[in-house]
Amino acid sequence: MQCSEPTVGHKRPTPFSARPAVQEQMRQIMAENVLEISTSSHVNLLTIVLRDRKAPRICLDARKLNRYTLPKAKVPLIQELLQQFRVSKFITSIDLSSALLQIGLKMEYKKYTFFLFDLQLYQFTRCPYGFKNSLPALVRALQLTLRSNTCDYAPAYVDDIIVYRPTFELHLKHLNTVLSRLTLAGFTVNAFCLIY
Repeated sequence: MQCSEPTVGHKRPTPFSARPAVQEQMRQIMAENVLEISTSSHVNLLTIVLRDRKAPRICLDARKLNRYTLPKAKVPLIQELLQQFRVSKFITSIDLSSALLQIGLKMEYKKYTFFLFDLQLYQFTRCPYGFKNSLPALVRALQLTLRSNTCDYAPAYVDDIIVYRPTFELHLKHLNTVLSRLTLAGFTVNAFCLIY
């Protein structure tokens, strides 16, 4: 990302009914060191995505900065992945928890994630939702974690990893491999669901 000129976005109001949930989510991600208090000349709009039965998602409207960002590799097409499952009897979907927020940011990029909330200025220490290259960074991190020898039975799509095998024994073996590599790399998982 090359953006030498300051970019400033005005504050977008958080819906009053959602403020307690958003404040709690802000406290939680501050405690997890996903955010830090800082100053910067690149101020983004804060965008809150409200979700049923889930904590609000803290996102940035980074359209101004995204214009200066060179795109990284794209996410694989879901149609290509679905074709791989046709001969499998056992499929497990592994859902990463707050997937993008598990990917660290280089020090020089943190200043571009700056935003204002409740009269306090924050910046992300991890990949925020809303930046052009956040998703490609997650995909690349998962590829490095799972390594090329798992791609024929455990492709990653966005924040989900799909493990598929023709037999239950082989499926459990490869599921264990994937979960071990995710644990070793420090990824956390929401849940996983076995389909057969």
